[in-house]
Amino acid sequence: MRGKIKEYTNNPGSASLLNTIIGSLVIVAAAHGIPIDGAIATIVVLYILKIGINVFCKYTAPDGEAEQAKNNNS
Repeated sequence: MRGKIKEYTNNPGSASLLNTIIGSLVIVAAAHGIPIDGAIATIVVLYILKIGINVFCKYTAPDGEAEQAKNNNS
């Protein structure tokens, strides 16, 4: 999913790619036992695209992973 988001960032005019990302989010959520509506998935995807996937992953990572990423970047 991260690769698709980065690809969309390079080509923001691609509506089919945006639909693919939204569909991927619905499938990933369902695989983890979280049923999510397409409308909610759209809002989540647009939010992630707005703030950037790297920022989103950094601030939603568990504490141990966040510290490790911070140390790796230093």
